[in-house]
Amino acid sequence: MGQTQEVIIKDVNIESAINEGLQILDVNRDQVSIEVIEKSKKGFLGFGKKLAKVKLTVAEDKDTPDQNQTNDQPLLNNNYKDENLNSKERFEELVFIEEDKIRLKKTNENSYPVIQSGTNINLYVNNNLVKDSILVSGNDDIRVETEDKEPNNEINIDNTQDKMMAFLKITQQKGIKYKAEIIQNTDNDEILIIAKEIREIEPPKVDLEEVYKKLKELNITYGIKEGFIKKAIESPGEEFLIAEGRPATGSVDEKIEYLFNKEDSNKNISQQPAQKIDYFSINSINSVKKGEVLAIKYASKYGKVGYNIFGEKLGVKPPQNIDWQIGDGVEIIGDKAVATKDGRPAIQNGELTIFEIYVVKGDVNLSEGNIDFNGDVIVMGDVCENFQVKATGMIKVNGNVAQAFLEAGGDILVKNNIIGSEVVAGGLATYYQKCYFYLNKLVELFEELEKAILQLKSHKSFKTKDLEKNGEKQIIQLLLDTKYTEISKILKEFYTLIDDLEQKTIMKDLNYVVKNLKGKISENGFCKIQELTELIILRRRINDVCQVLKKFDFNVSKVQAGYLQNSYVNASGDIIINRNGAYNSNLNAGGKIEFKGIKGVFRGGNINSQGDIMIKELGSPGGSKVQVQVPEGKKVYAKKAYINVVVKIGNQTYKFDYEQNNITVTLDDDGYIRVV
Repeated sequence: MGQTQEVIIKDVNIESAINEGLQILDVNRDQVSIEVIEKSKKGFLGFGKKLAKVKLTVAEDKDTPDQNQTNDQPLLNNNYKDENLNSKERFEELVFIEEDKIRLKKTNENSYPVIQSGTNINLYVNNNLVKDSILVSGNDDIRVETEDKEPNNEINIDNTQDKMMAFLKITQQKGIKYKAEIIQNTDNDEILIIAKEIREIEPPKVDLEEVYKKLKELNITYGIKEGFIKKAIESPGEEFLIAEGRPATGSVDEKIEYLFNKEDSNKNISQQPAQKIDYFSINSINSVKKGEVLAIKYASKYGKVGYNIFGEKLGVKPPQNIDWQIGDGVEIIGDKAVATKDGRPAIQNGELTIFEIYVVKGDVNLSEGNIDFNGDVIVMGDVCENFQVKATGMIKVNGNVAQAFLEAGGDILVKNNIIGSEVVAGGLATYYQKCYFYLNKLVELFEELEKAILQLKSHKSFKTKDLEKNGEKQIIQLLLDTKYTEISKILKEFYTLIDDLEQKTIMKDLNYVVKNLKGKISENGFCKIQELTELIILRRRINDVCQVLKKFDFNVSKVQAGYLQNSYVNASGDIIINRNGAYNSNLNAGGKIEFKGIKGVFRGGNINSQGDIMIKELGSPGGSKVQVQVPEGKKVYAKKAYINVVVKIGNQTYKFDYEQNNITVTLDDDGYIRVV
């Protein structure tokens, strides 16, 4: 008797494990005992799947059969057997597959074999598909059919959202050829017909015509790239751009090229050190001679239509034409604007104009008198007390301005000091900027007022009879007198500003809104509005005017001076202080405010800027009252800020309670004011 040999095998099912064990031991089934340790489980969707586990044992020499066994009763000392059979015959000795038929090989006195189909197997009894188990008696025609997996090609074409590109990706899936086999169903000891994979089937190569057929189904007709389609066919799994539209070519608008510096030659002055600038040299003025070409207009050009990959036409926006806007001293000859007199060319209120230059060689005093000039004014001396200088162009003063009034449509440049004076640069733009500020604030407050009215209407303290008798006027007046007193304050300032504007040219839309406002709410806050709808309509009209003012091409004119004291300065552009600073003054700028001098202080007064504020010192050691305001998104920079300085950004306010150095005041991401 030889040494005992055994192996433990795991495989997808018991039969496969047995066959593998027999090969390893190099024996046949009659020479081993078989113990099923674990049955296989299919699991669900791949989860809980278990392999079959069997133990094969060779008790004696594999070449020496047991003398107690006979050829009529083979060795079958194992747990892998059909318990329904009285004899110990194996299941494969009961049925077999011949071509596509299930044949009965052997029967038993007490039972007939039962078969069941596995995955990818169909069983037919007398040509009828049967899903349940089948009794094999030999009387029926039982046919087995495998569900072979056919190879497949997927042609995937996706286009971009703008319909300008299409991409092709070919995905190939191999097919599988199966063969029917017989194993034991370990779940119920029936005979199971399974599909065994015998080979993979390669998918056929995609034909070019198949891709074109797909393109036709998707209505993709334009910009097809056949070369890249062929590459996609040769490289399954990779994506290729196979169709591309042609974008429309934009039209070219008419264009006016100005042959002079529209911002004036003084534009580069602010980039030089203050002590080295000669602001007042007449030669610094950008001047032209009569007959000189000022500007050239270039013709518009219509663009080309485009197409997307679906062959849809992409239209072209027509080019915009520009009308010449000219003022005094300019004539249009063909496509050119030509100067008809000597002077300084400039864009004033959107018009190309030639400003004449008026030079005062000394002071503006009794001998000179007040000046109101249609052009530029240059004063080589001072502007003395109680005198006025008005110019539609710029004003340059080589000396000081004391107790005087300056108003210019362009820049105002004062070399030395402005004391006890009022200075307005930008003409109507400065007034309209203020109008926009007041009206925009009214729109915000009226929106809040409308919400508050609706809330009060629903309150039980307001009886229906009161609303029927007095309308909503009662609620509106109550809110104006209590919670929204700021509306009356803004209206009072706005009406005062408008009274000044009425002496000048006023916009038609603005004039209409002013009349509506005055007819609805007086400067003292007395309300004549009866219904909420009236307030809503008024607010919408005000907002429309705000949008017009916001887009209006006003002059952006700056004020530059060495020093300010007890003065009011208003500029549609920047305010630049080049020397010591400003004391007890009010500054309003449509642009930024910058103190460039060595001291660069602001002690006492108010600063309101639509841009950033850059300053050396805000306030004073003695605590002089200073208020600074900028809109949201702008910042205040200071090397030092003293106590009693108040900074307002948007609707947020910060007051300095102690001296701080090198500060930046700004709004954080949450909209709260921060000092860093």
